[in-house]
This record gives sequence, C-alpha cells and structure tokens, in this order.
Amino acid sequence: MKRLVICLFVFLLIAPSLSLAAAGDDTAQQIETFMNEALERYHIPGASLEVVHNGQTIFQDSWGTMSDGSVVTEDSTFLIGSVSKPLTSLAIMMLVEDGEIKLDEPIETYIPWFTYQTDGTKPITVRHLLEQTSGISAYDGMKVTDQLGRDKENGITQAVTELSGVQLSRIPGEAYEYNSANYLLLGAIIEVVSNQSFSAFMETHIFSPLGMNNTTADYERAVERGFVPGFHSWFGQPVKGDGLYDQSGAPYGYMSSTASDLTKFIKFMLDGGQLLSQQSLKQLQTPPENGGRYGLGWHFPRSGNKYPYHTGATPEYKSEIFFPNEV
Repeated sequence: MKRLVICLFVFLLIAPSLSLAAAGDDTAQQIETFMNEALERYHIPGASLEVVHNGQTIFQDSWGTMSDGSVVTEDSTFLIGSVSKPLTSLAIMMLVEDGEIKLDEPIETYIPWFTYQTDGTKPITVRHLLEQTSGISAYDGMKVTDQLGRDKENGITQAVTELSGVQLSRIPGEAYEYNSANYLLLGAIIEVVSNQSFSAFMETHIFSPLGMNNTTADYERAVERGFVPGFHSWFGQPVKGDGLYDQSGAPYGYMSSTASDLTKFIKFMLDGGQLLSQQSLKQLQTPPENGGRYGLGWHFPRSGNKYPYHTGATPEYKSEIFFPNEV
C-alpha cells in the first residue's frame, strides 16, 4: 500500500482582486474557519498560512504544533518539497542573465559526464529540464530521488551519476512528464557553472539577497534553523516520521523554509528586484506555449486564468504556493 504522506504544511496565497482587504474581518474569519475545519478533518498536526494582496500581507496565522511539541509559527522550519523547483529555476535564470547558461543549449555542454540513450537525434536542453520535457521517465527519476545515504558534499553528483546512461522514454521536447530528476540535473548544472555547491550558490545569490534568512538547501543548516521530523499519515492519523532528508534533493524537493520567508520569495516573483531583470522575470511568470502545463519551474492551470503555482510534498511535509494574477 502506498503510504500517504502529508501532513505539516505551509500554504501561501497571493490573492486576486476579489477584495480580500476590503472584506476585512469577515474574510479573515472565513479563512480561520476554513483552516480549522481542514486541520480537524484531515488530522493535520500543524500549518502556517499567509495571504498577500497588492504587495502586502493581509492575513497570517499558524496552527498546531511541530513533531517536537513546539508551536507552529510563521518562522517554523518546514521542508517545502517541490516548491523548491521554482527557486532552482530562479537560480538558472540568474545564470542565464549572467551569460553562464543558455536555455536551448544541450545539457552535455555543462555536464558532459552525464549520458543518456535516445532513439532520436534531438538532445536534452536546459529548457527541456525546466519544462519537464526531457524524455526521462518519472519511473527512472524515482530510482534516484528521495534517497537516504547521499554524501553531504557530493550528493547531487552522486545521484546524477547513478542516473547516467538512462534510456529516454520520449524524444526530448516531445511531451510533458513531471519528474524530479530533471531538477536534480539542473542542480548539477548550477554547481558546475557556478563552481560552488548548490547550497552555497542558493545561500549567496538568492536566500541572503531576498532576506530569506531561515531558508536552506542543505541538512546541516536546516537543523540549525529548527528542522525536525514531520509526520506521516497512518490510517488517517498523524505519526511522527524519522526526518528523512535526501542530501542530493535540494534542487527538486528538499529545501527548507518558513511561511515568512516564502512570502518574501513570492513578493519578489510578483514585483521583481535586483536579482533578475523584468524580462527574465516575465519568462518565469509566463505559461508555456501551445497550452503546456509546466513553464520554467511553475505549474499553470489547464484552463481559465493562467497563473503560476506549485505544490510540494516530501515523505513528511507538504507546501503550496499560488499567485493568481491581480487584475
């Protein structure tokens, strides 16, 4: 039986112009009621939620406790799962702006030691990895992700080496197939191009400049900032986990952060800043062509308002970010 893993989550919402601010106390009470009912119904031990409107936080609250009994706050440390992917895509775009990476360059330009078998002649490009169209199957990706025992210094290289030689299931660029291994490969590219560890690059170039002082991309710093095991759901009831952490997993799912830090990231995604030009930021915010479902690090709804969002889950945590366009 597949183990359902849920249950400590951070939820960030960028509110569209449904006038949450104008609704005031009534809307705040509705959110409180919704969250209390959800926590009770799904037996969620703890959660933190922030709602941003017109660049300002208009709602923030936290509920429940962490596995060590501490009260959840907006500064509690969670693993954010695949919400890590948009942060990795931001790092890639920064290196693109610096001229260190080209989106449509074959990945062997940067990691020639990674090989793959394909029935076609079209190479995997950096863009294919970002858009989840590399042709590497999700099944093969699962063999090298969410693993224990990686080396803390060379975990990303170790995991990519294990994946090397993979047989592609599709021609690159042909079809979307969500696969965390694509972002594992992006992490390796970032390390090679920057000549830094993935963790050091993220800390120096993204977390620190954005004031995300409690966000990390490695286990040791996560523990320093309060990381504790999360919970599994066992027959609908939360059970404390063992704190699984994949030392190679930060690029795709094992960054740790807080509700308050993720709010800083999402405000940057809305308003921009010194890290990235408006042109490059726009690329991150733009849905893929031809009705695609996944852009440069972000999901987009299949129909209706095409706003960026991402969900994330590790074996013990869950997180979600949505930012509908404000009109």
